[in-house]
Amino acid sequence: MRWREQVLLSGGRELPQIRVSLMAFFRPLAIFLFSLLLFWGGTRLADMAGTVALVLSIIDAATVGALFFSTACWANGTQLFVRYGVVRPVYASVDAADIRGIGVDQSAAGRLLGYGSVVILARTAGIRMQFIHNPAAAADRIRESLQA
Repeated sequence: MRWREQVLLSGGRELPQIRVSLMAFFRPLAIFLFSLLLFWGGTRLADMAGTVALVLSIIDAATVGALFFSTACWANGTQLFVRYGVVRPVYASVDAADIRGIGVDQSAAGRLLGYGSVVILARTAGIRMQFIHNPAAAADRIRESLQA
């Protein structure tokens, strides 16, 4: 039986509010456009810098895309279940009693574009979900689902 079915059979319900923001793709797009500007520089140094920036934008876009299609969160009142990652997916479950804090971490660009990280600190582990749409509301939703 797959992990998702096991979570749902244990009474877990998906939290659709916890999702990766489409605005997270803005950063790789900005790096890509910057790389194109560097190619217009006409020098070898500008071409090399443009190539590096182009590769970085592709890697960044692939990372955000993988998280966009794979991040999911479920809760059943006593446990929180998180899945993220594609190539090597991470499946994490944390008991509500073990959770020491749920916080939000946002960069300046994240605050402007409405995304950030939700950080869940437990007694023995920590979970960081990146590029989450409206992370403060997502953290509140996780707290509510664990109290229900």
